[in-house]
Amino acid sequence: MYRLMDNGRVEAPGNLPSLDIDYLTGLIDKQSETIENLKDIAAQLGGAQATAAVDLDSVKTAASELGGQFAEFMVANATNKE
Repeated sequence: MYRLMDNGRVEAPGNLPSLDIDYLTGLIDKQSETIENLKDIAAQLGGAQATAAVDLDSVKTAASELGGQFAEFMVANATNKE
């Protein structure tokens, strides 16, 4: 349990965090840094997702072209057999 000391300061027991302003400010700064790092990672992942979407579209286009070429080959091959 927190205790109010004679000098007016609040002291935390060993198993609870300090309520000292410097400690709390440091804790907030660490959390802010963590949030900024996570935002950077999210932005990088968003960019990777956009790149993957473009790559997927390229694969779809290539597969479509290949399918068309295969269909032309099949028609030409069937025509040559007749």
